[in-house]
Amino acid sequence: MSWSEVPDVPSQLPLPDTSLCDAQMAETVRNAVASLPPIYRQVIEMHHFQDLKYREIASDLDLPLGTVMNRIFRARQKMKAAIDLQAA
Repeated sequence: MSWSEVPDVPSQLPLPDTSLCDAQMAETVRNAVASLPPIYRQVIEMHHFQDLKYREIASDLDLPLGTVMNRIFRARQKMKAAIDLQAA
């Protein structure tokens, strides 16, 4: 088979730039989670890393559902602020 006969098929591998950006974003998110106060970090980790539903978190922590929802909302706000600060 010659080079002229090689089919023009896009690679399934990510571009090196994409892999680097993904790794940098993952590190940024890890830093933002680590910077959260414990009450916010706990619910974020349970929801996003353990895939627990709000009701499951509320039950596990013996908290009202509204408190869990509020903490996740505030945690996300704090993470966004930390990421924005890092990007500046």
